[in-house]
Amino acid sequence: MPYYLTRVAELPYHHTMGERPLPDGTRSNCPLALEAVLRTRGQHPGQDGYRELFTDNAISGRRQACDVHAGNWTVVLPAVTAFLEPFPASADTATIAHAARNHAPFAGLAAADRRLTLALLSYSDSLRVYTNGHGQRETIGQHRICWARTAGVHALPVWFDATTVRPSRDAVLLQLG
Repeated sequence: MPYYLTRVAELPYHHTMGERPLPDGTRSNCPLALEAVLRTRGQHPGQDGYRELFTDNAISGRRQACDVHAGNWTVVLPAVTAFLEPFPASADTATIAHAARNHAPFAGLAAADRRLTLALLSYSDSLRVYTNGHGQRETIGQHRICWARTAGVHALPVWFDATTVRPSRDAVLLQLG
């Protein structure tokens, strides 16, 4: 199954979002990375705890200043959806990721926008929803989903395949070629 534009509200909250290392070796300042939450709360919050943290006004400003949260969604989402449209539904993430790396219009994007665009179209790290061994829905791409929620984005391109949960009924197929 291909990419579907899926409502952010349908996506699970974090489960173990890590502190991403920056190019200089330091750790990100994401206040919702599991390590940061453990330092401040002393326990794993679980998805319900993360949902509550998104309503915490004290964290809101720090979340918006997170150095992992980069890229302008109003630029990136239209570029990604337009790029995906000519691909047939049978195209896989490897084919799409290769084409994205060589897509001339993406080269003209600001660096943060290009990184976010290519991350959304990644071969091995595209946004995915899956069911873990305990029967709970979890995601790959937690920082991108966190950034989308922080930025007020309503829907994201999520890759669905035979090993993942099925898209919701209101998800919109993006690969129409």
